[in-house]
Amino acid sequence: MKYEGYSFKKLTSDELSEFQKIVMKAYPVMLPDNFSSEAQQSWLDRMRTSNEEDPHINYIGCFKGETLVGGMVYFDFRMTLFDRFVDVGGIGLVCVDLLYKKEYAAKNIVKAFHDHYYDRGVTITALYPFRPDFYADMGYGLGKKMNRYRFKPSSLPRGSKSHIVKLGISNLKEIVDCFNRFVTKTHGMILTNEKSMKRSVSKLDVVGYKKNGELQGFLAFSFKRVDPDNFILQDLIIEELIYENSTALHELLAYLRTQADQVREMYFHTQDDFFHYLLHDPRTGGNKLFLTSQESNLQGLGIMYRIINVKKLFTDLSTFNFRNQTVKLLLSLEDDFLEVNNNKLLLNFDKGICTLLDDTNDFDVEIHMDIKAFSSMFMGVIPFKKLYSLGVAQISNLDYLDIVNRLFETDFPPITTQQF
Repeated sequence: MKYEGYSFKKLTSDELSEFQKIVMKAYPVMLPDNFSSEAQQSWLDRMRTSNEEDPHINYIGCFKGETLVGGMVYFDFRMTLFDRFVDVGGIGLVCVDLLYKKEYAAKNIVKAFHDHYYDRGVTITALYPFRPDFYADMGYGLGKKMNRYRFKPSSLPRGSKSHIVKLGISNLKEIVDCFNRFVTKTHGMILTNEKSMKRSVSKLDVVGYKKNGELQGFLAFSFKRVDPDNFILQDLIIEELIYENSTALHELLAYLRTQADQVREMYFHTQDDFFHYLLHDPRTGGNKLFLTSQESNLQGLGIMYRIINVKKLFTDLSTFNFRNQTVKLLLSLEDDFLEVNNNKLLLNFDKGICTLLDDTNDFDVEIHMDIKAFSSMFMGVIPFKKLYSLGVAQISNLDYLDIVNRLFETDFPPITTQQF
């Protein structure tokens, strides 16, 4: 049987209640200790509304016979890939009933996810891994690392904040438009809409940089109590920082600096490896030292990417310029999870424009790697030269090493602020 005795379908409103129970058992520490029955009902209502009214979000159940044993959520995303938009399949809330663990339910959940988007012609999928090793075995490559910066407000640059205004629900369209303009210029970012943005705007403090009547950047943040016995001691959490130009960025940072009188420290989670250049003192508050280096941030594994249809990916990018390179490249991939990718493709690059050729014996150079390494490389997370030096990728002729490296170069690796 295709899914080893499991079947999949979109959940009904009634079935979502059982799905919620499975999620709560699968991720018990994700929920606060005081997660009341009222909060559970509110969460269930939101899931039902999304499942019924949002065509881009679908709650899918994994069944064994008539019994719901797990499930997931499909997200239909539009992502900026280099200089264009592409459809991307996202997956979240992957869960299996505790009784059915180690019976290949999770493996088949991911297989069904891949089949769903492959059949729709989507070439890229993405996820946040609870177990990177589990998803690596299914062909997912590591994405850009996430940084957590922790700093004093006084470390931020001084400056004017004359164009900073308070924003709220009435500014929702402006916020979404600003965000999506940023998306169009940023590899890896995912488009949003008013419905998705509304929850954040309604529960967070939001300010923006507005000039000549146009919102060109915004900042969303929250406060966190540090000591339950000290009501005036708090930290500030930067939840979102979007800017279309450096002037907008610096006014938003100047606004943050002015909060120093009531904020002990600020936390910022971002994939920007260079944010510490804006800080007068980039050290974390703990003054931690390793070797002769002082800690400036923590890093963690973030989103993972997978190419689920390599041939169609290059076909869809028939007008994309791969760095003006000219070479006949034989791409040899290993993909144990998706047999369709477990083959060789002859890619003919002519001044950067790629076409696929049939004769796999007529090539200039061959490269070989597994699908997870290729997925990371293609997305611009790691260059081919580095994969080769690590022994993760092979090349048949070193004279072409620089050319192959340039083919898949990107100015910046992919970043995303989308949580799912």
